[in-house]
Amino acid sequence: MNYILNDEHKVSSLPGLDSSDLFDSYTGYFTGSDPSRHIFYWYIPAFEDSTNKPIMWWTNGGPGCSGFGALLSEHGPVRVKSDLSLERNQWSWLSDVNIVFVEQPAGVGFS
Repeated sequence: MNYILNDEHKVSSLPGLDSSDLFDSYTGYFTGSDPSRHIFYWYIPAFEDSTNKPIMWWTNGGPGCSGFGALLSEHGPVRVKSDLSLERNQWSWLSDVNIVFVEQPAGVGFS
């Protein structure tokens, strides 16, 4: 994952979160065998000791079921509240693993 951990891919802000609530994360695209098709990812390192934690590749499956559903409502670092603002998720799995949330298949959503 080192090739995605650079300033070009680092998320520097999120709507509704101030800098004290922001967590390390990186976004970008994986390109498959067809260079015209891309898969969007959002990588979030574990909150502590990420180099010694396993990496989980999370896809919810498709069509119509993005991996970002889990990112924003289940085990990601934040949840979307009913007023569309963000709040920290106290039950996030990021205390135990690094997670790559994947938007798939190619051609949907951000992919």
